[in-house]
Amino acid sequence: MHEKGDGIVTEDLHLMFYKMAQKIGTKPRFSGYTWIEDMISDAYLKCCTIAHKFDIEKENPFGYFTTVIINFFWDALAGETKQKNIKDRLRDDQINQIYHRYGITFKVGNKHESTS
Repeated sequence: MHEKGDGIVTEDLHLMFYKMAQKIGTKPRFSGYTWIEDMISDAYLKCCTIAHKFDIEKENPFGYFTTVIINFFWDALAGETKQKNIKDRLRDDQINQIYHRYGITFKVGNKHESTS
């Protein structure tokens, strides 16, 4: 896995990590997100940074790094969802402040009415 135990990941291994991340990124559960390329790149880098922790004598490399990539994708999606929720909440708060400031109320059917 490593060249002479010095912690350097070979070019072939880099390519394998990237191809694995790309392939997993095309699965239906992860496709369709606008930030999938970022997730693939970041998962690839994660594999490269933790490769030195892998013990080839004890574990299945394909299963280990597949799990690393999938868990990284789930964490990235959770983080993106959290950020989206924060943005949505801030946007809604700003809109409500504007409506309150100018005395605008929201009526059913998306029609605005002034309360002044």
